[in-house]
Amino acid sequence: MENLAFIFTRHITEKHHNDLWKLCVINIRKVYKEVPIIIIDDNSNEELVDDFNNKEFMRNVSIIKSEFKGAGELLPYYYFHKNKYAKKAIIIHDSMFVKKKFDEDLINNLEDFRFLWYFATHRNVDDNERNNDNILFYSLLNNSEELYDYYNSYDWLGCFGCSTIINLNFLETIQEKYNIFNIITYVNTKRKREILERLLSVVFTYEIRNKYESRKNLVLFGCIHDYPNAFYYFYHHYKYSPLDLPVVKCWFGR
Repeated sequence: MENLAFIFTRHITEKHHNDLWKLCVINIRKVYKEVPIIIIDDNSNEELVDDFNNKEFMRNVSIIKSEFKGAGELLPYYYFHKNKYAKKAIIIHDSMFVKKKFDEDLINNLEDFRFLWYFATHRNVDDNERNNDNILFYSLLNNSEELYDYYNSYDWLGCFGCSTIINLNFLETIQEKYNIFNIITYVNTKRKREILERLLSVVFTYEIRNKYESRKNLVLFGCIHDYPNAFYYFYHHYKYSPLDLPVVKCWFGR
């Protein structure tokens, strides 16, 4: 089994969305020449998807068409669990561009996970519909009462975009204990993916709640709200003024 794989989701509804996933692959390949890259296609418009026939960059790249429309950030975890691509996976977005290698000692010794960025605004229930979906999602999990209590405790750390480095064994433990993929058919809108983002944060941090003195030891790049021009650093900014960071995140609003 490979030691490491990259996994990300793409969703192409406009022609220029192809620029993102291709650039994501190119940047990974510049840093990691041979590491497997798995692209999960989340029901893109097939008429708009461009093939990328560059043998150098597309070497050891697999594209999986998901059967779960709109499940977004849950899909890399589901297919990592299902297909076991490597011992560890770096799970990112197609709008995140890897510029430097991750710490090899960290990856080799990782027993659980690391968030790429965190957020500290915990709750995201601003209306009855979202609140009902939130309660439904937790009810579908094993050990749901203790997880929901932990969610309401504000003692957890948010994982921005569900982007992590994660050990497959840890993910298997999470699935066995909490059955997180039981919600996959219910995650089908942006609002529900926001609930998912918090739910996965709760499950992950709950599982290791007694292991680390500080939750921030679980994070590589700090708070997403401290990112330069966070939420307003768009793709055209990247093209004309790329940031010098280990991983560059662009916001694209899909």
